[in-house]
Amino acid sequence: MDKKKKWKAALHDSQTNREIAFVIDKTNYIEHTLKSILTKYIAARNDLTTFVNDILLHSSIVGLGQKIKLLHYIIDRERWPKIDVNHFHTVLNIRNAFAHSDTVTQHFVVNLRKNGPSGVTDAFQLLHTISSSGDYRKVKRRDALDEFTQSFVIVRDYLHDLDYNYASKVVQQGTQTAGTTSASQPNGHVE
Repeated sequence: MDKKKKWKAALHDSQTNREIAFVIDKTNYIEHTLKSILTKYIAARNDLTTFVNDILLHSSIVGLGQKIKLLHYIIDRERWPKIDVNHFHTVLNIRNAFAHSDTVTQHFVVNLRKNGPSGVTDAFQLLHTISSSGDYRKVKRRDALDEFTQSFVIVRDYLHDLDYNYASKVVQQGTQTAGTTSASQPNGHVE
């Protein structure tokens, strides 16, 4: 294969391509306009906390995964302490497995012996988990519960620390600077 050869996309100026571009462009315009209206509405609210918490961040509008993405953006922007994101993924994946898996099927491990008593040595239910990357695995419910609990405690303690030591201070700084027109952000960045 010739490594110096430059490849070009095989795009032909066709009605179909123009139609696709038109639809995407016009939809982007609608999204931009919606963002502008929503931003103006939110910025003008006196009851902003209630609006953001009860409406904007409602789970039917912004799911848990998107809330985690928003938090990671804030963590990076504000240079707050980080957490291994795998703990969030574990909590989400196992939560989804518990919420959506079949809970009827029971599995048994039976020890059959020629001489002596035979019997059930284990009984369990399996969870079928699929990660956001598409990895599929079967795991015993009790093992998944243990894995969930370990990650949950780490995430919970981390979020409590962020809430108490960082987010609360941002709110306090915001109320102290309310009404001022400074371009400085609470983290010292100027944008």
